[in-house]
Amino acid sequence: WYTARTGGNAVSADTTVKDNMTVYAQWTANPAAPDAGPQKGSFFNAKAFKFKITKQAVGKKPGAVQVVKPLKKKLTSAVIPADVRSGSYKYYVESIGDRAFKKCRALKKVTIGKNVVKIGKEAFSGDGKLKMIKIQTKKLKSVGKNALKGIYKKARIKAPASKLKAYKKLLKKKGQKATVKITK
Repeated sequence: WYTARTGGNAVSADTTVKDNMTVYAQWTANPAAPDAGPQKGSFFNAKAFKFKITKQAVGKKPGAVQVVKPLKKKLTSAVIPADVRSGSYKYYVESIGDRAFKKCRALKKVTIGKNVVKIGKEAFSGDGKLKMIKIQTKKLKSVGKNALKGIYKKARIKAPASKLKAYKKLLKKKGQKATVKITK
């Protein structure tokens, strides 16, 4: 009378009612829908980055991911996208992980997408040539300790005009030199 997926086996109408009730109980305890994307905590590569799934995508409902690291350590510019796809599933890029771009010594320019809410500790630490960070998001809530330590001493951080005052406060003392400017 119904079909559910458990352990890769499909349960069909020819099984007993007792078997169906057992499967139903297991399925409700762990309702991983057949149209659910990869599990939370798994990784995939897309758009020049390695991503970690922080919220599972189900059907048409998008999930969330974190940028773990670039696929190439010698990149000169990085654009953190607003969203990314893995197969047929869509994910919002909501965070940059701890030490994600640490010691990417050739990195000169970074654009942070509009869905990022968190930048992890030491995310851009040791990126001595990083001269420009463009923040597109208006949702940024936290920036980790030493996230900007060791970036270019006269670097410029561009923030949305409506969030300039808040982001100046949020980005204060994150390891960068006092000569780093935060502008709109």
